[in-house]
Amino acid sequence: MAGDASRENGKKGGGQPGKRARTLAREAGEVQALQDEAITAERLLKEMALHTFSNVRDLFDERGNLKPIQTLTREQAASIASLEVIKKNAEAGDGQTDIVHKVRVVDKLKTLEMLARCLAMFKDKLDVSGSINVVDTLQSARGRLSQR
Repeated sequence: MAGDASRENGKKGGGQPGKRARTLAREAGEVQALQDEAITAERLLKEMALHTFSNVRDLFDERGNLKPIQTLTREQAASIASLEVIKKNAEAGDGQTDIVHKVRVVDKLKTLEMLARCLAMFKDKLDVSGSINVVDTLQSARGRLSQR
């Protein structure tokens, strides 16, 4: 019976300390990677600025062809919201397969608005301040009503 229990423990990883150490090391590496990629206000602002000030012309070569995706910089690739590659015969009967690239870039107006809001360039709330004496206002209104 004792042997059965140790075999079951072995199946659950209890008898494999090397495997457990590797798993812990991998998990520690993943945690560190997440910490390195932590979302901070500074990083968020940089990313929004990257999208906001991107230029679609950077995605094409001097002949107007889309640059190969592997040659784009990280900043250029980040400006792409979606990329669709379609292989089809554009002209019927010519027997030639054409490749169509549909590129949609990020919404610059939206990122401009978000960036401006983060930098407090827009006010979403209207601050109204002042004082009013409610009792005096009500008594004045009652007086006007009683005069009618």
